[in-house]
Amino acid sequence: MKCIRRLLVVALSVCLLLPVAVLAAGETSTQIGHAEAVGLFQEEILPGLGISGEFVAFSYPEVLTPRDTLSPYAPDPIPEEVMSLPHLVCYPIEAPAWFFWIDREPHARYSHPTTFVLVDAADGTTVIHDERWWPVLNGRSLWTDGEEYWTRRDWVASEAVPPTEDDASFASTDCDTAAARADYFDWALVVNGWTPGQPGEQQFQADAAGMCRAFNSMGMKLSALLPGEASPQTVETFIVKLFTELQLYTCCERLYVYITCHASLGALWIGGQRLSASELARILSNPGNTYVPSRIYVYIDSGYGGSFIPKLTEHSQIMRVWTASGSSEIAYNDLDPANDPNPDDAGGEWTSSLVETLDEFLFSEESPDPLAVLSVEMRRYYVALNRAFDAAESKNAAVINGLSQPEDYLFSSADPDYLCDCTTFLAQWHRDALSSRGKWESTLDRYRDYPCESFLRILNDVAKHNAAPPSSKYHLWTGKQCARDLSHSDFWDYCNTYWEAFSAAEAP
Repeated sequence: MKCIRRLLVVALSVCLLLPVAVLAAGETSTQIGHAEAVGLFQEEILPGLGISGEFVAFSYPEVLTPRDTLSPYAPDPIPEEVMSLPHLVCYPIEAPAWFFWIDREPHARYSHPTTFVLVDAADGTTVIHDERWWPVLNGRSLWTDGEEYWTRRDWVASEAVPPTEDDASFASTDCDTAAARADYFDWALVVNGWTPGQPGEQQFQADAAGMCRAFNSMGMKLSALLPGEASPQTVETFIVKLFTELQLYTCCERLYVYITCHASLGALWIGGQRLSASELARILSNPGNTYVPSRIYVYIDSGYGGSFIPKLTEHSQIMRVWTASGSSEIAYNDLDPANDPNPDDAGGEWTSSLVETLDEFLFSEESPDPLAVLSVEMRRYYVALNRAFDAAESKNAAVINGLSQPEDYLFSSADPDYLCDCTTFLAQWHRDALSSRGKWESTLDRYRDYPCESFLRILNDVAKHNAAPPSSKYHLWTGKQCARDLSHSDFWDYCNTYWEAFSAAEAP
C-alpha cells in the first residue's frame, strides 16, 4: 500500500489543481468496480490503519475523475492568514479513483482527526491523507447533514453508537429575547456560530436554545446572535453598543457571553469567520477606556476551549471563563454510551449537561442545591452558574468516559488570607448588628444547618445595598469592599470560617 501525505504548499480560498488531461467521453471505465474497492478497503486498507475506538467509514458511490475537485473543508494546520472557511486546497485526481472517508470521532465537533482514502480504480494503489475536517466534493460538503450521516447509506465500516431516537428530533425553541428582564444590569449574549455547509446544525441549535432558556429562567436581559447573523464582527458590534450606548452604573453590572461553534486550535469559527483568542479578549476588554468597565463571564462550547483562557484572563474585567474542553481536547455532540446518565439530552454534551443541571437547581421540587436557588432569588446568578459547572460533570458522558475535561478560570485580585479575614470581618459585623436588635440567637437557630445561606444573604445585603454598620468600629466601605471581593470568589469555601465567627459564644 502506497501512502502519500499531501504537502500544503500555498493556502488559497479556491482549489489548486495540477494540470491533467481531461478524459474523453467514455474513458471513465474502471478495472476495479465499487464493490471490489469496498472489499479492498474493508479487508486490507482499514485494518492497516490501526484505528481504535469509535469511527465511521464512508464510501462515495461514484468514481472520481480528473473533472472532480476534492478537498477537506480546511487544511491542517490552517494558516494564520486564513480568516474564513471553507478554505479549499484540493487533491489532484489524475486518474479515476474511489473515495473513502473515515470520521475517527463520529460524535466530535470539529476540528478532529479524519482520514481521506483514494483507491486507484485501475490498479488499486492507495493514497491516504490524514486530515481534521470533513470532505468537500465539487463545492459540496459530504455527509454533514445529521440524517444523511446516520442513515448508514454510504457506510462501509463502523464502530459507533448512533444517537438515540429521542435525540433525532432536537425539540427546541428559538431564543426568546423578550423574556422577563432583571431588575438591575445582568445581560446574556448567546452566540450560535454554526453556518450552512457545516455539520451539527441541530446540535448547535439545541445548545443555543438551551442556554437562552437557562438565562431567561434567571430573569436576565438576553440577546442572541444566531446563524445568518453571528460573526466576530457582530459580536464586537454588540459589545461596543452595549458598553457605549447604555449607562452602566450599578455595583452589580455583569455580562454573560456564551459561544457554541466549531473550532481549531487557537481559533473559534463563528459564521465561518476566524475569531482568535487574542481577538476575543480584545473584543471583551476595555481598549483605550472606550468601554464602561463591567464584569464579564464567558462560556465556550467548542474544542480546544482551554487554549482561550490564557489570553482572556489577561483582562481584569473577565471574571470567569468556563470551557467544554481542555487546551488540546476536542468537544463532543451528545454521546449516548451505556453509562450515559441522561441519554435523552440533545445538543453538545457539555451544554446539555449544564442546562439540565441548572434546570434541576432552579425548578425541581427538591433542588439538590438550595444555595443555587437562593442565589437566583437574590440575582446572584454567578453562584448558580458556577455550581452548575461543577455539578454538570456527573451528567457529562464525555467526562465520565475520559474523553474531555472541562476547564475554568476564576479571577481574584485577593489572596486567600485576605478573603478569610474578610469573611471573619463580615461575620462579626453581622453578629454585632443582630445582637444589637436582639435577633442573633433566633438567626443562629434558623441557619445552623445552612451556614452558606446565611453567608450569601449578608454578602448580598452588603454588596448590593448601602447597609449601615451597627457601630463605628465596622467601617462601611471596608464591609462593602470585602463583600464584593468575596462575591467574585468561590465564597462557599469560606462558609465554615464565616459560621465559626458568627456563632462564637463570645462576641469579639
